[in-house]
Amino acid sequence: MLKFACRLMLPVAVIGLLSMLCLDGQANGAKRRPNGCDWIGGDFAEPGEVIFNTGCRGGGGARHIGRPAPPRDEAPKLLDRVSARAPLNYGATTRKSIGKSIERFQVVGGKIAYGLDGGARLWRVTLGGQDSVMVAQSVNRFRATETGLLFVLEKDGALWRMEGDGSKRSFIDHEIEDFQPVKDLVYAVGTDKKLWRLDPAAKTRELVDESVAAFQAITSTLVFVVGTNGILWRETGDFHNRVQVAQPVAAFEYVADGDTAYVLTPTHILWRQTGKDAPGQVDHDVAAFHAVDMNLAYVLATDGRLWQELGDRSQAVLVDGDLAVKLGAGAFQFASTGDVEKQSVYLLDRKHELWAETMPSARGGDHAPSH
Repeated sequence: MLKFACRLMLPVAVIGLLSMLCLDGQANGAKRRPNGCDWIGGDFAEPGEVIFNTGCRGGGGARHIGRPAPPRDEAPKLLDRVSARAPLNYGATTRKSIGKSIERFQVVGGKIAYGLDGGARLWRVTLGGQDSVMVAQSVNRFRATETGLLFVLEKDGALWRMEGDGSKRSFIDHEIEDFQPVKDLVYAVGTDKKLWRLDPAAKTRELVDESVAAFQAITSTLVFVVGTNGILWRETGDFHNRVQVAQPVAAFEYVADGDTAYVLTPTHILWRQTGKDAPGQVDHDVAAFHAVDMNLAYVLATDGRLWQELGDRSQAVLVDGDLAVKLGAGAFQFASTGDVEKQSVYLLDRKHELWAETMPSARGGDHAPSH
């Protein structure tokens, strides 16, 4: 059911491919799921070699590759912890409405919010203000940066760069499916599933990989890539210099804090591996997540409830419920810097209303991520 390869940086020794195992017994009960099992183990390898493997394939069961099945449209039933409540004066009790009929959103710097409505129009609003301004139309995806730039992918596949108010538009490329700006560069996946590294100023493009389903660019040279076959790779430069990280992968996120990788499997199990430590299970029944640092993550359960989790689900604190779970990670955003008191959290509910909420520090004080 699951292979897992999870050392991301500074590999030190070649070991070759490990056999897939399926462990039984009480010691592994917390990692067992009703339809299979997960196992963690492995060592390090040079680029091109598998570095961590886990998993088992049970008799007769189908092997799932790719993204989790999307939740149904009706209100989901609570999975567990039905009596959980958000902390007093935090979470759901601090809800402030920002806007309605929003399909996608992004908050930048805690001051500016961008929202895409059902008519593919992109709006910009200053939080706490009254007026919103339309900055683009026929929008498929968008990303705003802390420097004030706005990147817009239109429905016809054309990618544009502009100022945050929609002015000074400049064309970057066409036939684009997804993208991510990194400093002065832009990583972009074309409709042909090829990943390119674009330099808009120099008007150049370099091929990074092919058959790409998803990616996360870390620097101008380091990028994590999920292939259409569900395998996650760490690539330095391009696919000629890469290390297999995990498979099958539904979603992933890398944070530099502690050299940490979070990986979500198609069976809705979330794993974390920090540095050279063995990977460990964070939670199950997970629809999406956002990592804060090497220990803290916000986890959206498949029942539509959002949790703040330090370490694993044993320290989970409820934030709110009834999120637009079908949007996955697009349904919420953690917008604070590190684990600080009164963390800013933004979320979309099933009616597509955008809310701002606050949560206390998971560590009980004003803390920044450790490095």
